Amino acid sequence: MAKITIRGDFRDELKTKLGLIESEKLQPTQEAWEGIIDDSLDQYSHLRPDRKVFQQAGSATAKRFVLDTVITGWKNGTSRVVAVASVIQPDTNDEVIEEFDYDDWSQRRAADGKDILFLPWAIGTTATLRIIYDHPHQIDSTDAALTTVPEADSEALKSLALGKACEWIARSASDLANESLGGDAVDYEAIGERWARRAKDAFNSAQERLSAESGSVPSAGASTEWTTMSELARQPRIGH
Repeated sequence: MAKITIRGDFRDELKTKLGLIESEKLQPTQEAWEGIIDDSLDQYSHLRPDRKVFQQAGSATAKRFVLDTVITGWKNGTSRVVAVASVIQPDTNDEVIEEFDYDDWSQRRAADGKDILFLPWAIGTTATLRIIYDHPHQIDSTDAALTTVPEADSEALKSLALGKACEWIARSASDLANESLGGDAVDYEAIGERWARRAKDAFNSAQERLSAESGSVPSAGASTEWTTMSELARQPRIGH
């Protein structure tokens, strides 16, 4: 199982897995490859979010937080808060956690596109604010150290991206159905059907790999057990 490193290498491996493509007209463009990889990462991140924990000292007045100014690396529109709590003596055996009810806090998008976290009240200066949030995975363009896909999920993501590439080719073939190439009729309809079957097989492989790893993810609003910070970070709860 090879760990995914950088986007160029990932794209080249997918091209190798695709093998021979019947027509130059069916070759995914550079722009198409970027879309295929981004779409695969988006879907994978929904199933396997990069879960992170943020903490900062509490405030007697603050109830509104512009998340990209509070949390380093926050991505407006794609990162999302999962749970919020007020914590006394954080990261100790004696920590006391008061979780905000799921319906009390909210993450909203401001007119300028920034994500805002709203709390029902300020937690005070004696407590610590703890935010659990999901961050989209990435495959960096140049630095493998910045790629966040775990090695255990590498083959699943490759299958998912391969399926999307096959799907792209199948759609392109469908658009070209009954077109003539080099004076010879090309059966693009049959070609499209073959690539559609490959796409289905790849998606099934990705699903089997991801399901075998950890099963399904609980729905929004599922209960969270709050103990220590490290244990909290492992909870598979999906928020707003």
